[in-house]
Amino acid sequence: MADDPKYITRLMRIRCSKGTMDNYINVGTDHGVLAGAEQQPVLNANDHTEENIIHCGNCESDENPERMFRKGLASDLMESVGIFFGDLITDALEDMGIMTCKCKPNTPVPWIYTNESNILEGAPALTMESKVACRYGGVIEFVPLDQYPPEEPEAMAEQEEEATEEDVPPDTVKEEVTAALEAAMKAIADTGEGGKEAVQRAQQAMLDAVADVQSGKSMAPYNRTELMDNISDFTIEKGFSITDEQRMINYAHNMQVSIPSKALDSNGQIIDQSLLKNFYINNSTVAYSGCGAVSLYNTIKILDPDTEITFPQVIYWMEPYGVLNNALGALPTGPGDILEKLGYEVTYSYSHDPTEIASKAAQADAAISYYMTPEYFHFVAFQPVSTDTANGQPIFEFYNELTTEGDQRSYEDFQTDKHSGAKEWASITILVERK
Repeated sequence: MADDPKYITRLMRIRCSKGTMDNYINVGTDHGVLAGAEQQPVLNANDHTEENIIHCGNCESDENPERMFRKGLASDLMESVGIFFGDLITDALEDMGIMTCKCKPNTPVPWIYTNESNILEGAPALTMESKVACRYGGVIEFVPLDQYPPEEPEAMAEQEEEATEEDVPPDTVKEEVTAALEAAMKAIADTGEGGKEAVQRAQQAMLDAVADVQSGKSMAPYNRTELMDNISDFTIEKGFSITDEQRMINYAHNMQVSIPSKALDSNGQIIDQSLLKNFYINNSTVAYSGCGAVSLYNTIKILDPDTEITFPQVIYWMEPYGVLNNALGALPTGPGDILEKLGYEVTYSYSHDPTEIASKAAQADAAISYYMTPEYFHFVAFQPVSTDTANGQPIFEFYNELTTEGDQRSYEDFQTDKHSGAKEWASITILVERK
């Protein structure tokens, strides 16, 4: 038996039908039988605890109460701000890592489909056919040997490392946002009910989490003949970012288009996005949903007025960060991620205090405000230009907010006088410095 590869030994791979990654099975104390070239312990049906089954990445089961609670919070939030996409939004956010629910196996019943002819310490030995059920709806089984990554099991055996939670792929949200969400959910769990304050904290954490998604999706068919130019053009088929091939089609088109002179100020900054209807971004026009690309381009021009980077290049870089094909704008980390790749130092501020934001932005070389209202999302690039001698407040110049040149004012005035007058319900500031 000890050399039969059908028997399960420590460090062989497990897979959950509701998990996102394979992992290794572990055992603390062997049952007196070793097998294989590495002489690893053979497992039995009682090896089904958290010591043995550590995790399988993130849980995607609709029977997981924590996951469904998060989705419920998000759905309620979307409805409360008038966004009508329902489960489409929450599923997309989960797929992109905003609401990931880590796998916490709950396997109280021993493995089944074991070898009853070989008993190890009172329980039958596990084989490749063995399975165990998780209370959250998943079925855990062993990965066929021919599906193992090359050499990985041997490397793990040589290192004698136990699988830990550090093996879980990192979430795409910042640690502080994850902590805020977990703290809010714990408050709800402690009280046994969704108190208003705790729910609001959890929902605000979800809003802030949008600021740190690292990549978009590329899912839907592309139709260049039906570009979205306002919300009435929205269809599910246009609802996601485009493929790399389709991005190249947009890029080729945009390279043939010039920025209208009336859309630029005297320094070449874009100040009127509404005049950019001839530029395509994803399945839309820049005039409708390209504020993220405009803010990135303006920030690059602030940092390097003589840059050779073109607006079509910036659009191409920003397209993977489109969410719902930009009906809701670009993902907030798009500009920040790209600026980091260009060699600039980027930090994020989640503060809503205008004095604090102004103080930080005054020390930066450039900044981008990403603010959200019940009606729209918008990016605005700005830079410090002077100090108001009357009250000592920093003065900034904003681009593509009032669509006029020389939009200079304090950050408090900017926050108060958004171009539509709509009250914001969340904002993130991207602070950029030259290295």
